[in-house]
Amino acid sequence: MTSTPRSLPLLAVLLGSSLAAAAEPSLRIVSGEGGKPIAVEALGLTKDQLAALAKLPGDDPKSFPLLVLYVLDARGRTQVPAMAGKYEVVGDALRFTPRFTLRPGLTYQADFFPPPPGPQSSPARITKEIKIPAPPPREPTKVAAVYPSASVLPENQLRFYLHFSHPMRKDVAYDHIKLVKQDGKPDERAFFETGEELWDTSGTRLTLLFDPGRTKRGLQPREEFGPVLQPGQKYTLVIDKNWPDADGSPLTAGFEKRFTAGPTSTMRQDGSRFATRVCTKLPNEKPARTRGRSP
Repeated sequence: MTSTPRSLPLLAVLLGSSLAAAAEPSLRIVSGEGGKPIAVEALGLTKDQLAALAKLPGDDPKSFPLLVLYVLDARGRTQVPAMAGKYEVVGDALRFTPRFTLRPGLTYQADFFPPPPGPQSSPARITKEIKIPAPPPREPTKVAAVYPSASVLPENQLRFYLHFSHPMRKDVAYDHIKLVKQDGKPDERAFFETGEELWDTSGTRLTLLFDPGRTKRGLQPREEFGPVLQPGQKYTLVIDKNWPDADGSPLTAGFEKRFTAGPTSTMRQDGSRFATRVCTKLPNEKPARTRGRSP
């Protein structure tokens, strides 16, 4: 329960120029766009009382102990301190607008302590709960698409684009993606694991690179481990169902893209200059991680 502010007697003296309230004290919710509550107003103050309040600094909550707004926890208990915000006199009411927007799924409590009608009277307390409905649950995250979508891809294919219906958790991608070869075994060295995953700004599209050192001819990784894709062989790109989205929920289902490796493409792939650059190791430079690189 919220206790009566100790500073109310002094405030009552300040506002005591008119002891008769203009109307029955009450609280009113102010709604904004879409009917969402954005502020709370205290009614029932006299013109003289409102004039006295209008002279006080609107950003100092200590000047307005008669109107406070709290967040309630799951058990209905007020969470202190009271919310910060702006006080102002609007028409026939004292309005409090919280500094931060009221959050969906939370319940708030406004307390109004109107000035007592006389010096010997105990302050009254008027309470109003404000419940902000939680948004409807969204559909689970799924793999929306994987590009290129063709069933036959060149053996020097460099990258895939993975699209998701909602933002995904970052820095765990390579734990939930694998390339399975025709014999059913995963290729542990298929992907070029950059220090920072290649997500777009929305967090819904990941650029997945094959190890360019095994894709481009004449480079040591290809000579040592062979190409990632071999013409005529079948492959499956597997996306694990347990990959969590940004909210921590798993995908609604796993995803598999089956394709066959075809002949080398003579067309210049987007990012081919990147492939050359990342395979050039400078002195004292740490190479990017490639899964299973150690024998």
